[in-house]
Amino acid sequence: MMSFVEFGVLSSIEGYGQKCPSKGEVKRFPLRIHAATLNEVDAYGIPAGCRSRNEAIVRLVEAGIKATKKASDQPASNPDASTTTL
Repeated sequence: MMSFVEFGVLSSIEGYGQKCPSKGEVKRFPLRIHAATLNEVDAYGIPAGCRSRNEAIVRLVEAGIKATKKASDQPASNPDASTTTL
């Protein structure tokens, strides 16, 4: 069984900066995540200059949502178009 790390358990993680006040309404929810995935979040967040794991996770989620919307806005391609006869 893989181990999980509960988000928010550690108050400070080496490599992340100081916390900053929120700019807007914030909702909290518990997050359980595989340790390997959390390591990937840290590998992204620390070099990207995120102030916390939370900020890194939010940036990654927002980038994923943006990429999904952008992909859904693209017209569907027809891989069989070259073999279509008229």
